[in-house]
Amino acid sequence: NCSSAGEITNTAGVACLTSCTDGGEISDSDGNNQCNGNCASYGANLILNAEGNACVPDCKAFGLFLNSIGVGCVPDCQNEFIDVFGEQCIHECNKVEKQLINVAGDSCVNECSNGQFISLLGDRCLALCPDGAHQNATNPAQCECSMSQFISVNGDKCLTECPHYAEDHDLDRHCDG
Repeated sequence: NCSSAGEITNTAGVACLTSCTDGGEISDSDGNNQCNGNCASYGANLILNAEGNACVPDCKAFGLFLNSIGVGCVPDCQNEFIDVFGEQCIHECNKVEKQLINVAGDSCVNECSNGQFISLLGDRCLALCPDGAHQNATNPAQCECSMSQFISVNGDKCLTECPHYAEDHDLDRHCDG
């Protein structure tokens, strides 16, 4: 009995959910403590809308994003990133595809905008290179530390030496965490 655990029964009646929307299912409008339908079972690649009360063919058409588990529409990606296509929330930008986090820190981009710089760790776009860093001579869009310096653990500045708790054991000029 899902209700005894403070949960709701899914449409198929085989699982308990903390909420219908978490499972991509239509909310319980008739009060029987069971979700009123599963968008995935309709076979038309439908997705739960942001209100949780209907299935829609596409989140982007409504100015929304597909959530990171791919079952519902959300108005923003809260603590996640918007993919490079502006369609879905994702946990991280694709490093294999060399995607970067944009300057605002909320979405993935294939390259930084003109006048922006790539961070010391090569994972995000910045308006300016961090403290003590400068533009790379051969790749001006990339920030770097001087040859005698180390990149801090989180990549936010250049250091003359790593702190004792984060020594550079692998000798890559990046303080180890």
